[in-house]
Amino acid sequence: MQNIKHVLLKDSSRPTTTKIRIIGQHQHIVRIDYESTQTIRKEILHKLIKKIELVLPRCDAVLLE
Repeated sequence: MQNIKHVLLKDSSRPTTTKIRIIGQHQHIVRIDYESTQTIRKEILHKLIKKIELVLPRCDAVLLE
């Protein structure tokens, strides 16, 4: 399998999601996420599709999040 760093794609225009967990009496109550909801730029989307097409034939499973 190709080294994972060659499969990952970085988009500097989209900030990393910030997650805040609210804890009360040692119990997780809720999590608040701050993330970009903007549509992915077409240029980035095309790069992502090309990377997926390259590695997909060698994969046993695909996980999307």
